[in-house]
Amino acid sequence: MKKTRTFVFILLAGVSGVLFEAFRPADILADLGMNPASTKEQIIANLKHTDYWNFRTTSTMRQMARQIPEGSRAAAVQALGKVVRMFVESAECQQAYREWMKSKYPVDSESDYDRLRAQGQSEEALRKTYQNSLQQSVAATNQAMAQLSPEMLAMALSAQLQATEQELASLTGEERTAKAQEINSLKKQLALAKTNPAQFKKQYLATINQQASQLMAENEQELANARQQSEKRKQQLAELKAHSEVKPVVKQRLRDFIALSSTVDFEAKVVPMGYKKEFVNPVYKNKGRDWKFLYRLGKEPVMAARAFAQNWLNELENSGSTAKRN
Repeated sequence: MKKTRTFVFILLAGVSGVLFEAFRPADILADLGMNPASTKEQIIANLKHTDYWNFRTTSTMRQMARQIPEGSRAAAVQALGKVVRMFVESAECQQAYREWMKSKYPVDSESDYDRLRAQGQSEEALRKTYQNSLQQSVAATNQAMAQLSPEMLAMALSAQLQATEQELASLTGEERTAKAQEINSLKKQLALAKTNPAQFKKQYLATINQQASQLMAENEQELANARQQSEKRKQQLAELKAHSEVKPVVKQRLRDFIALSSTVDFEAKVVPMGYKKEFVNPVYKNKGRDWKFLYRLGKEPVMAARAFAQNWLNELENSGSTAKRN
């Protein structure tokens, strides 16, 4: 029931707010003494949240509200309703609602995989591009290394060993074990450089090719991970799209308000009970805050709001039916 306060606020805020002289949609907010920016913020807040309503009034506004004459409240509701509807259907409101939904339904950033796939590249094409690039790099490395003497290769391997040993200090568990094994292998190769330089060079070049094969396997896993991440992102985008349209939210709020307002007994009797009044009918005592809020506002403004809401809802549903036929 709490979510129905959204359009109770939207359509009846002016009636419960201040006295005014003219009820023209063009300047109704000025007539009511309502700040346009603050009013927009509160409307958006009431579209975002379904478990409470948001409308702040001052003591002056409430005092002036008591002076609104009967027969004028319906006109106030109609004028304010038109202003609210104009804002709810504006691009500004739509954008604010979508931005809020983005925080509620976050979407991962687009990856290189997503961009390339969107450009029409198949996963097989991505795989071949990477493999060709790696093969060219390995071929160039082999060619360059083949020109170096065993002594120069040993110097390069020594630098690699030193860097690998530094990495070991920050690793734990299985990663540390694997890195330690790599270090032992490098040390063996480095020792071989002193006893059999020719064999050392042969093993060193073979190691480069072996590392390339490992990179190929890692690339396959990266492609699989990228594919899974891309599917996840598609689901996130679909969920965001399903919840980013404000029209279904508006329609549901209107239905809720129409249903609730039809149950209010404006002829219900109340009697003084201490500092407040209580309903004579015990059933009404247990009614929710929304129901009691409408009761206190009175039949004239509530029925005007209900008529406005019903007309708005009818137009939304008719426009939806027309869009489907087209």
